[in-house]
Amino acid sequence: MNVFSLMAFVPSLTYDFMMTVVSDKNWYDRIDDLIILGALPFPNLNRKLLQEENVRAVISMNESYELWFANGKKRWKEKNIHFLQLPTADIFEAPSQEDLKEGVQFINEFHKYVDLLDRKEPKPSIYVHCKSGKMRSATMVACYLME
Repeated sequence: MNVFSLMAFVPSLTYDFMMTVVSDKNWYDRIDDLIILGALPFPNLNRKLLQEENVRAVISMNESYELWFANGKKRWKEKNIHFLQLPTADIFEAPSQEDLKEGVQFINEFHKYVDLLDRKEPKPSIYVHCKSGKMRSATMVACYLME
């Protein structure tokens, strides 16, 4: 755990939240029909993500302490959501090549699963996130899109 990242976590999370209130920044954005890229999925977003966006899988690029305020593995499992955590320190680290490959593989396997589903149902989505949805998770989504 990076000490600076830990110390900067709450102030930067507060800043990100305030920016969504005072600007046109969204907490999350749909990238395509499968991927939603976003910030920490706070429990108050559950209904919207699960019902309106039909999220059925989540990739978290957060370290465990960053999930204290959000849904972690246990909460997602209770909701029957597939969950993959690829812990990456914020600010000074990038996701490892191994983690990026694992995340892209997770997305591809989920995509195959989605293709087998009945088309009458809304298409399931994957929520890919880090703390603010700008660096670690965006890197993961970019790798998926480039494949």
